[in-house]
Amino acid sequence: FFGVRFEVLKDFAMSASAIVESVKENGIPEPKGGIALNGSNKHDLLVAELRKNVEVIDLAVGTKDSRLQSRVLRQTRIIRPKLTSAALGAVVKRTLSKEESSFFSKYLFENGVAMEMDTSTDKKSPDLSASMTTVPEVSAYLQLLCVAMLIDNKNLENAVEASTELIEFVSKFKSRTMDDIGSRAFFFYSRAHELTNNLAVIRPRLLTAYRTAVLRHDPTGQAMLLNLLLRNYIHYKLYDQADKLVGRESNVNSTWSIVHGRFLPCHCAWLSCFPYP
Repeated sequence: FFGVRFEVLKDFAMSASAIVESVKENGIPEPKGGIALNGSNKHDLLVAELRKNVEVIDLAVGTKDSRLQSRVLRQTRIIRPKLTSAALGAVVKRTLSKEESSFFSKYLFENGVAMEMDTSTDKKSPDLSASMTTVPEVSAYLQLLCVAMLIDNKNLENAVEASTELIEFVSKFKSRTMDDIGSRAFFFYSRAHELTNNLAVIRPRLLTAYRTAVLRHDPTGQAMLLNLLLRNYIHYKLYDQADKLVGRESNVNSTWSIVHGRFLPCHCAWLSCFPYP
C-alpha cells in the first residue's frame, strides 16, 4: 500500500517539475479559450468596472441602501493602482453632462495634454443606459477617484486644488447618501495637504466640518474628521490640543474605533510623550 502511494507521489513530483521547466523555457501559456489581456483589453475591463460601480452607486442612492455604496467605496484601494486618465475620462464622458464634467477637464491629462470632455458624441453611444440619471453622488465618486489618481501620480499641486473643489462640492449636499463619500473626500483633502506640508492651513476647515458632522449626527464623518484632526495636531506636536479634543468626544462609537485603528501607531506615539503619573 505504501509502495503504491510512494509511486504516485513520485510521478506527481516528476510531472510538477516538468511543468516548471516548461514554464521556464516557454513562459506561462495562455488559457485555452481565454482572451489575452493586452493594453486595450485592460482598458476596456477597467472602464466596465468603473461603469458598474457608477450604476451601483446610482442604485444605492435610489434605494437609500448605504451598504451598496460602502461596498463600492471599499473597492477604491483595488482600483487605484490600475486607474488611468483614459479610463476615467471615458467613464466621465459616458456618464456626466458637459457641465458636470468641467471638473475633470482641468485635472485629467493624457500624454501631458488636458483631456477634452466633449460628451456630445458619447451620450449617443448605444451601450449607454438612457434611463440612468446622474445623481450628485456619482459625480462626487468620480471626482474622488480623480483626486486619488493625482495623489498617486505625485501631481500634488493639482491634487490640492482638486481635493478642495471636491469637498466644496460634497458640502453643498446634506443627504445621508453623500456622507460616506464626503468622509473619504476629507481624507484625500487632508492627505494632499499633508504631502505638501500645509496641514496647518486646513485645520480650521476640519474643525468646522467636524462640528457640522456632530450636529448632523453623521458617525462616519465624525470618525474620519476626528482622526484627521488628531493626525493634524500630532504632526505639529500639539499634544495638549489633541488630548482636549479626545476628552471632549463623549460619543465614541464603533465606526470611530475602526478608523482609529488605522492611525493607532500615530496615537501610540502621541501617548508615549506623556510620562506615567
